[in-house]
Formats: sequence, C-alpha cells, structure tokens
Amino acid sequence: MSLSAAQVDRFHDEGYLQIDGLLRQEDLNPVIYEFEMIIDRRARQMYADGHLTQLHEREPFERRIGLLAAEHHPIARDLGPNRVLGCAMFNLMCNPRLLDALDSILGPEILAHPTQVVRPRIRDRDLSADRRRTTDRTPIHQDAGVLRPDVDETLLITAWIPLTRADEENGCLAVIPGSHRYGVRRHDPHSIPDEELPPGDLRPLPVDPGSVIFFTHLVCHCGLPHQSDRVRWSIDLRYQDPAQPTGNPVFEGSIVRSRSNPQSELTYPQWVSQWKRQLVHDNPWPPIPRWPEAK
Repeated sequence: MSLSAAQVDRFHDEGYLQIDGLLRQEDLNPVIYEFEMIIDRRARQMYADGHLTQLHEREPFERRIGLLAAEHHPIARDLGPNRVLGCAMFNLMCNPRLLDALDSILGPEILAHPTQVVRPRIRDRDLSADRRRTTDRTPIHQDAGVLRPDVDETLLITAWIPLTRADEENGCLAVIPGSHRYGVRRHDPHSIPDEELPPGDLRPLPVDPGSVIFFTHLVCHCGLPHQSDRVRWSIDLRYQDPAQPTGNPVFEGSIVRSRSNPQSELTYPQWVSQWKRQLVHDNPWPPIPRWPEAK
C-alpha cells in the first residue's frame, strides 16, 4: 500500500508514522506459527535436559513464552530473523504491502538492514542484580545510538510490527515526536541520559496486530513498563537506500526491492546462504562501539 503525500509529510515532520491495518492477519499468521514451532521445539528439549518442569503447551501464543522464560530465560534468546532464518520471517521482510509503503519514503531501491530484532517482551523484573535480557524493557534511545556514526545521514527506517496487541499495560512503543530533528544524542552507553533528551513528551503508541509503526533512526523511543501476563511480541525490521551507509561494519544487508536491477533481490535460499556465510560461529556478535561504557 503506497502512502499518501500527507502521510509522507507527517513522517518527515514527526519522525514516525503509524499505519493501522497495513498488514493482514494472513501476513502475520505464518510468522506466529513459525515462532510457535520454534518455542515448542526448544521447550521440549529444555524439558528433556531438566531446565524446565512444565511445557505450558496449552497456553496461547501471547502467554506461553512468558511462562517458560520465567523458569529458564534462554528459551527467549536468539529469536532474531538472522538467527532463526525462517521462511515466514523472510516473506514478512519482503511483504509487498510493507515495501510499497517504504517505497513512498525511500524510493524504489530498498535494502533490509542487517540489524533486525524479534522481542517477546515479558513482565518487568528487578534489574538491579542482573544483566539486561532481550525480554526486558528497552530504555529511551535512538537506533543510531547503537550504530557507527557513518549512518547518521542515512534515512534508516524501522518498521515496528506487533504480532500481539501492544498497549500501555504490556509495554507498547512510545516516541518523542519531532525528536529526530535534534540529531544524535549522547547515549550512556545504551540509553539517553535525561539531560540529553530533546524537548517533548513521550507519546504511547498502542497498536493491534496488522498495524505498523515506521520511525527514523533518530527518533527517541522506548518501551513502556510492562505489568501484564500478556507477552508483547514485536519485530523490528529496518530498511534504507542501499547506496547509503548502514553503520554496521560487521554484517551486510539484503536487497529486497530494486526497480533498476530486480535480479539483485534476494530469494529465500540466497538470504539463508548469506547469513550462514556471515554467522560462521555461535559466539556473540561483535559489538559496534560508539559510546564509552558507563563507569
């Protein structure tokens, strides 16, 4: 679905744009099923290894991983598209309705950025004695803040896609409208200190599955507190013009649309091969340092 001129203007003015109903449930169902199968396989293996005492197999998608992760958190790790390499996730990344909307802003040459995230956000916990987990609340930050400075002038767009209802009870996304106009703020090292925040109030963005929130890598955003048993499943897919820097010196992106050279658009087998070539071991991804670690 192409965007109207008014929608494109609103995106550039506020730094974000929420489009309700951009995706259909039939676009999301294969992805949900793919994750259900992944979580079920992991749960059965962890149960056999003695890490879990229950499988919670009768629980719905929006609750099961929260119950499993409460007992053994590693079940929620490494769910990103580049780790799972699922066909349904690839099809979502290349969804024509999604790319048509992005085409209205980026133009007809579109690269899927290598930094993609799947986040099953669960109820908040005490963070004082433990390192951050992927299921924890994301503090206020800019996506540019975790990439190299050469990306600052790139128009890098996150497509934030909920697989389940996201609201103020279970930690929906919140943004500071217009904050992209103030450039990259200092991070400390993964969040923006209060004194560095640009003017403006956080705006919660509750959404249902099928909605997509587009925002630039310079918009200040975060997840709200999560006080619910409903897991907030969301996917961050990022896109840009392939001619511009990605800010990621470690991994390359994937061409998902090219009007000038359609043969360069990756197929699913090519995408899998690309990532298997890049992820040659199971060690953590190398860091992309931009800010000194807080003392």
